[in-house]
Amino acid sequence: MAEKVCTKCGRLNPAHANFCSDCGVQSFAETQTEQFPGVPQTAEGIANEAVLISQSRIVVLSVVTSGLYFLYWLYITWRQLQAETRDVHYPVAHAFTMLVPVYGLFRLHKHVGVIQNLALRAEIEISLTPAFAVVLVGLYVVLGFVSRSLQDLTGLLVLNLIRFSLITTTMILAQSTLNAYWKRSRGPSLQNAPIGAGERAIIFLGLMYWLFVFLWLFVFLSAL
Repeated sequence: MAEKVCTKCGRLNPAHANFCSDCGVQSFAETQTEQFPGVPQTAEGIANEAVLISQSRIVVLSVVTSGLYFLYWLYITWRQLQAETRDVHYPVAHAFTMLVPVYGLFRLHKHVGVIQNLALRAEIEISLTPAFAVVLVGLYVVLGFVSRSLQDLTGLLVLNLIRFSLITTTMILAQSTLNAYWKRSRGPSLQNAPIGAGERAIIFLGLMYWLFVFLWLFVFLSAL
């Protein structure tokens, strides 16, 4: 399939691209490459970090891990963006900044901003703006503080359900834009990311958390 290589940065772009997905220029040279399903190619023929993460996967793993998946999602997508933009990022550190009050929201704004810039260059509709992402996650954090003072079990469950919806919506909207970008820049044959060791570790921690919750509920109900 005929594709175009950016004459400035060397990024391989689809034949229909008007702008380079990496640097945004409009200067291309055509080339011919063989595409292998699930293995995105650069101009040098080296596989990079581009992978798809489905919305259903985000929802299921968020439930299983009680929202802990958000940190892993930030890590894996920061790593993808680092490979794509060739900028220096620190995926692990940037993911854990969400545990730092206020500063984590600035890092989230930057994270979604990088996704937005890639989408704009590829002429893809944006599902989530950086400001809206900050509002959603900011509400998630505020409701977390509110939940600490609640004594009513029903109110606590409802509040945590709202918090879960906020954080999951943030991931789904951002990932839908990123998935659209990967498909546009790499082709429709790109496959979903396999479940790696990091995700398995997060799932284990999530299951341990739910076990603790169920044991606590059992003790609480038994005491009534």
